[in-house]
Formats: sequence, C-alpha cells, structure tokens
Amino acid sequence: MQTQAIVNQIIWRQRTRPYLAVQPVNRSGERQAKTGWRRTNSVASWSWEGCEGLRATVEIWADAPRVELVLNGRTVGSKRADESTQFLAEFRVPYEPGSLVAIAFDQAGKEIGRDVLTSASSTSLRLMMRPETDELRADGADLLYVPIELADERGTIRPLADREVTLTVTGAGSLLGFGTGEAIATEEFAANRHRTFQGRALAVVRAGHETGHVSIAASADGCESVSIAVPVVPLFA
Repeated sequence: MQTQAIVNQIIWRQRTRPYLAVQPVNRSGERQAKTGWRRTNSVASWSWEGCEGLRATVEIWADAPRVELVLNGRTVGSKRADESTQFLAEFRVPYEPGSLVAIAFDQAGKEIGRDVLTSASSTSLRLMMRPETDELRADGADLLYVPIELADERGTIRPLADREVTLTVTGAGSLLGFGTGEAIATEEFAANRHRTFQGRALAVVRAGHETGHVSIAASADGCESVSIAVPVVPLFA
C-alpha cells in the first residue's frame, strides 16, 4: 500500500522525486497478482539476502521524460516514465547487494530528483518500535499506532528476516490489535503474538481512562527485547 500511496502523489504532481521499488526477489519468476486497489506488490527495499543472482524486477515511478537506474555505480539503463508509460519504468537486473539509485531528468537533461535504496547488513538484526504519536489522551478511546520493524544496526529493514514477535502491554492502556499486511494469516489480530511480514508489523494500543504511562515491550528470537513508554495525559488539561 505504501507504493500505491506514493504513486498517487506522483500522478497528482504532489511529489517530484522518483520512487524506487522492487518486486520481492525471493518470488522471482512468479507472476504478480494485480487488483483494482494495488497495481504492484513491490516494496522499497534492496535487501534480499540469499537471492544473489536471481532476476530482480525494479520499478521506477516518476513523471519525467527520462529516468536512469544505477546499481553499485554502474548504469543499468534509462527509460521514459511519465503519463505515456503510466508513470512507470521497469528494469530487470540480477540481484546483488549494495546501492540502487533512481535518477529523474527533465527535458533538458537536468536532474530533478533521485531515490536510493541500500542493502541491509545480513549479520545484524534488531527490533525497532516507532510510535506514530508521543502521547495518548485518557478518554478510553484514543489510539496509538506502533509500527514494528526488523532491521539492521542502521535501521534498514530486512524483509526476509520474518519471525514471530511477542508484545506485552501494561499500564494505562491495552493492546487493541496486532497484525501485518499479509493477505493470509493464521494468527488472531487480538492476540499478542504475530509473525512479521516483509520485516514489518503494526500494533494498535488503546488508552484507558486513567492517566500515567502505557508500556509496550516487544521480543523475538535472535533479537534483543525493546520497550517504550508513552504518556497518557488527562483529556482536559
């Protein structure tokens, strides 16, 4: 869904930079399923450890007369990406870790923007929680969305490092839901355990009627446990 949202920004001229995404390389050779609400299953990642040498389908979404793809300093090729191509240029290249760069040029050949994807380290893995707000209101209904990610030490997500994550929520709030973008999942969304999908999961915490703090702890095999505490403030200050 992230890709589709950014594509919409490009179509409506709300974003001038190109957007670089890759169809999952671990599914190389499989036919991509398209729907009316999702044009592609690509993700903004160049971290596909174990897939070296497999064909990667790279997408550059842009509104530009010419876009160029560069892999580890080598130019892969250039194509048009604008309304005439439905704002998409596709390239196929054997996967190799490193740096992938998309550059967009105007009619005069001047660079108008670029996007970069860098491979994650395959030797480090940590859990990350990034709450979308820094406080909750004690009204019994305020919600806190907490993206959970499996990443390397630089914060680059590792989409093939999926594993079960366990959450513990205590204090002035409770876990309302926990899940991923996986279309078919066996876990209950009200449970505190869920397997990540492409290195990500999302927890939703609901405030109670008491002020204080709500604490959220996450753990997973092979990762150091992490925790955060979010203030729950009076409804009327």
